Amino acid sequence: MDTNKTYHLWTSQFSVETQNMIFKIKKLIISEINKKYFFYKIKHNIQFVNDMDEYYQSAPNNNIGSDRVFITPHLDGFLGWIPFMRTWRCIYGLNGPHKTVTKIPFLTDENIIISNNTFYCFDFNRDLHWVYQNKDISINNSRKILKLHFIDYPRWLSFLSNYYENLNINYNKFARKQFLFSQDPYNNPYTFIVSTIINFITIIGGSIEKYIGFINLFIVLLFIKNNNLTNKLLCLKAGLGFIIISCKVNQCTYAQFIRDTSAYTLSIICIFTFNKFKNVNIRIYLPVTYLIIYLCGIFYTFTPKITAEIYYNELELFQQYHTNKFNQIVHLATSSYGIMGLIQLLYKYLKISYINLWCFSFLYTRYLIPDIDCENLTVLLFGFYFFLLKKYPNKFKHPIKMIIYSILFQELSHIVFKEKTYMSCYSNDKNINETFFKHIIWLIPFEIRTLIS
Repeated sequence: MDTNKTYHLWTSQFSVETQNMIFKIKKLIISEINKKYFFYKIKHNIQFVNDMDEYYQSAPNNNIGSDRVFITPHLDGFLGWIPFMRTWRCIYGLNGPHKTVTKIPFLTDENIIISNNTFYCFDFNRDLHWVYQNKDISINNSRKILKLHFIDYPRWLSFLSNYYENLNINYNKFARKQFLFSQDPYNNPYTFIVSTIINFITIIGGSIEKYIGFINLFIVLLFIKNNNLTNKLLCLKAGLGFIIISCKVNQCTYAQFIRDTSAYTLSIICIFTFNKFKNVNIRIYLPVTYLIIYLCGIFYTFTPKITAEIYYNELELFQQYHTNKFNQIVHLATSSYGIMGLIQLLYKYLKISYINLWCFSFLYTRYLIPDIDCENLTVLLFGFYFFLLKKYPNKFKHPIKMIIYSILFQELSHIVFKEKTYMSCYSNDKNINETFFKHIIWLIPFEIRTLIS
């Protein structure tokens, strides 16, 4: 084995005894993933993807050819655009000590050291990561690990799971083949070209995700493309304020906070740089800017901490007050009607376009809903709202009445189906403001999860 190159071996090539040991390790990992991500509460299946599993040994001093990918911020897969489903890569340590450190900056602030019999899991298609060598450690051992893989998906999408699994397997095998082919870039012209292409794609894609974020880029471009100069600036400032508050609320990593806020701040600076300030409508820009800053300040001091654990605890309590299936259906329908009224109110009186409101709804689902199914279903539901409002504007002329009717019919639903309101359980609580805040921001995902569960 050449110790100057990373070494890869499919676990399917191991002895039956070794494969049985790996099977036991994977069962242990599944148990931990189920607990950490509350799969047992949301009825997600998680299964092995054995055809992607491999043994890997690092080459600490090698940074040429395709091996350079490992020290470059990168995404392992490209299927992150597929909703509801995830592919997990779990790194299981086989030796230690060593000086290889793994960074997954948008998942944890910690420097991850995978030592013997420890593991760490991340999303194969969505989590940016890389490794580096800790120069403060004199040990120069290779890191030996197992790369173990799983997919998870909601049970109602079980019929698509095999297709999703095969997509990941085929891509991984293709990428591994090209990677191994180009480990030595100076072997011949073809290896040099492939190595150059791999590293170029890795650098470009990794840099965009690390410093801007593909989702941030998408939303910023929508704001810029669909607004005049004044509205561009106001939308970007409102988006920036929303992200600052959301990052505090959901306790995101420091790296994510810096990246996401920087993306919007730099966008604002660039627009000011390439446009004359005199083209900005000052009578609208200044008071709205002040209002955004004022509201952000209020919410920043008030908002409680929300985590996935808090979300699922509150969800369990919410479901105790919504056990009747008809009540659940009425609640989702009336809440939707009220939200459509709110959207129409913002559109009609504040002149906020549907595309801008959709962008903000996308930000809301991304930052404040830790349930991947409800996050995606909420995005689809909001898209349906905007479709109805745009196609049938005459049906939604009175947004204030829509909001009032929504509240009244929800209360009536509880009376008809003889269930207490969720609000009744915390109305006398000293933390009523915090609970009410969580009730409001999680109302739609709670209703969706309760209905589909």
